[in-house]
Amino acid sequence: MDYVIVHELAHLRRHDHGAEFWRLVERVMPGHADSRERLRRLGPDLWLP
Repeated sequence: MDYVIVHELAHLRRHDHGAEFWRLVERVMPGHADSRERLRRLGPDLWLP
């Protein structure tokens, strides 16, 4: 959940997924790649239609 919040808050500064966006996410949440990958794998099963 922390990763999702950081990701969305980073969009307040950067409206794309460019290099500067990912640098901002990394600065706030070092090692975010593990959380991002976990969300990619588990995310589809978390959706509540």
